[in-house]
Amino acid sequence: MDTWLETAGIETKIDLVLQYGSERDQYGGSRIIYQSQLYLKRKIGDSDVIVGYKYIEDGISTLYSPAKRIAKADGTHPTDPDKLGVWQGSWTYYSSGNNSTELRIMPYFQKSRIPPESSRWMAVTGDYNLVGVNLPTDPTTGQSYQAEDKKIQHGFRDIGYMIKQKMTVENTDFFLSAYGGYLPNPLIKKASETKYEKVYIKGGLIAGGFSTVSGKWEWHGEILYNIPENHKDDRYINYVFGAEYDINLLLGISGIDSAKLTAEYANEWVLEGKDNPAYTINDPATRLGRNAIYILQKVDINDKNKVSYGVTYHISKKDNAHRISYEYKFGEGNSAEMAYEWFNGKDERHFGRWRENDRLIFKFTKKF
Repeated sequence: MDTWLETAGIETKIDLVLQYGSERDQYGGSRIIYQSQLYLKRKIGDSDVIVGYKYIEDGISTLYSPAKRIAKADGTHPTDPDKLGVWQGSWTYYSSGNNSTELRIMPYFQKSRIPPESSRWMAVTGDYNLVGVNLPTDPTTGQSYQAEDKKIQHGFRDIGYMIKQKMTVENTDFFLSAYGGYLPNPLIKKASETKYEKVYIKGGLIAGGFSTVSGKWEWHGEILYNIPENHKDDRYINYVFGAEYDINLLLGISGIDSAKLTAEYANEWVLEGKDNPAYTINDPATRLGRNAIYILQKVDINDKNKVSYGVTYHISKKDNAHRISYEYKFGEGNSAEMAYEWFNGKDERHFGRWRENDRLIFKFTKKF
């Protein structure tokens, strides 16, 4: 449900999600119905003031966006996640054209949802977020140590801050942003000789990106600089560049509206390796966007019928995911989709752990 209410110049945004499926272990408690957004918005002159639980819509890249890593999602089905809001207070000033400046305070750090323990999406032993990281073996039991979730602090010093500038110069859109607070990717900490913890560390993220149109081509790119505290993780740059082109301009098929092909390449450049004795076990191979190709072919037959094929391929890790789909729109806000997904790779790879999870999907969406 997507609803706007307005009272005394204050707009209220309410987004509720109701979902259910045949996999009963996937849909317990708060996973059946939950709020994805709930916030108040007040327009003051050329500014918007927002308080509440709202999506973070950073980034400009189409398929893979390094800057979107602080956004949250419900990953009950990790290949088809639903967006979640983040508790925040923000002030956005709109200057001339498409230029804007946003200041954002995030008082409460939250993690994205992962599948429940009993879900087939867990697929392998070990931590869901850190697949491929192998903890040492306990000599007394012969079993690998398990990492315990470290409780996240929510004090005044743990508040997250962000500033973002958006601008348009001629026909090119740009953004720059800086964030300070908890970093979104967890790490394994060696708390003692026999104890390991899964922790979220603090640090900073500096990001920027562009999107422009040149002739019949759209070009875009993003870059993000990860700055961890106390050398607990690598200092690295994650980047992506890509393009979009309507290949029907070449093919000239009269029976379709468009056939837009988007292709992106992402990789990582480590500037300084981690140098903290408590965090040596972490493997950079767990990070996404490292030597990866992203491709999406969308064919709009008309305004009601659409087909698509998408693939993500990790070149170094040799795992990949594919999705082919057909969508039919009808009525006002109604759509039905049928899709098929399949995965390849080794157990210790991001997509390889799901190679037994090929699935046929039927999806009906109704917006109120």
